[in-house]
Amino acid sequence: MGKQSDFVRFMRSVEIADQEGGCWNWKRSTYEGYGHFCVDRIHHIAHRWIYKHLNLPLKDGEIIRHRCDNPSCVNPDHLVPGTHKDNMQDMIDRGRH
Repeated sequence: MGKQSDFVRFMRSVEIADQEGGCWNWKRSTYEGYGHFCVDRIHHIAHRWIYKHLNLPLKDGEIIRHRCDNPSCVNPDHLVPGTHKDNMQDMIDRGRH
C-alpha cells in the first residue's frame, strides 16, 4: 500500500466542529495551542502548512492570523495573512492584550 497523501493525513488530524463555517480544530500534537504537523521529518505549524498547501498567497515576512482567535483552528476560511503588527492590532481590537 502506498504512502497516504499529506493532505489526507492532515485532514485525519482535524475535527470539523460545524459544517457551516465553524472552526476546524487540530486534534493532535500542539504547542501553546497551535497544531503541529510533520511532513518528511520536517515539523510545520498546522495552520501555516494548510495555508501554504492550498497555495494561498503569502508574501515574505507575512504571518498567518486567525480571524476566529482559536489557535488550534486550521479552517482556511478563518486564516488571513498579515504582519506581526496586524496581529498585535487584532489582539488589542479583540481585547486579548
